[in-house]
Amino acid sequence: MTVYNDIDIISDIDGCVFHALNVVSARIEGNMPFHAHGAGCYELHFIPSGKGVLLTDDRKYDIQPGTLYITGPNVNHAQIPDKDNPMWEYCIYLKTESKPETEHLMASFINRPFAFYSDCDSLKGYFDKLFNELSERRSGFSVVCSSLLTEILVNIVRINADLSVTYSAEIVSAADKSTFIVEVYFLYGYRNATLSELAGKLNLSIRQTQRFLSEKYGRTFQQLKTESRMSSAQMLLLNSDRTISDIAELVGYSSSEHFCTAFRKQCGISPGEYRKTKIT
Repeated sequence: MTVYNDIDIISDIDGCVFHALNVVSARIEGNMPFHAHGAGCYELHFIPSGKGVLLTDDRKYDIQPGTLYITGPNVNHAQIPDKDNPMWEYCIYLKTESKPETEHLMASFINRPFAFYSDCDSLKGYFDKLFNELSERRSGFSVVCSSLLTEILVNIVRINADLSVTYSAEIVSAADKSTFIVEVYFLYGYRNATLSELAGKLNLSIRQTQRFLSEKYGRTFQQLKTESRMSSAQMLLLNSDRTISDIAELVGYSSSEHFCTAFRKQCGISPGEYRKTKIT
């Protein structure tokens, strides 16, 4: 996995500004549990090789080489790589700081929280060049990266051109990386997450962190932690043969009894009953 999170690649398209705060190139070999992004946040996922499955709250999508999909604010999604041919993914995390008028070039992107496209191989060259520039960091690389990000976004808009706008997204300040820090923390660190540790990552006090989570996500730290644990447990129940005791341990519970109680409270049914709903 190659991760660049010490960056702020800026694309200004006629006054609509995007900030790429994190870019990742990785082979996805493990299940990525359900998660969602905050207001004004988007991820571009491009799959140059391999296969897998994308899950949203209401649909299942088959991922093939050349797949591009966009996950915007509040879109709950998860990934399952193919066991024999796991996918390679380029991922760009974006934040916006302005909301364009309906007729603006970027309106179809900003106002569409989710999109899934096949046969987007023509975008591969742009992603390859972007990661090469970030790796080599030659003179003027930031200018080239901004240009490449702009080209990627404009090409996505061209794909979007014939699609109607169905959603209006909330816009927040892009200069603040706090929502990104929170999302990554609960996505990867949910098992042993603590409020004090998250506060340290955000450079806030515990009280300020609690207020931030309430304002941005409408939930407490414990609620977000439980949701992350349950999302991971759901993925394991549906896509592995692990025992319920093993899953309880993997998602951070000291006993299967505590896990089963928490799962039933969160999901309304027991882990065993949930497993019977396995996607085929």
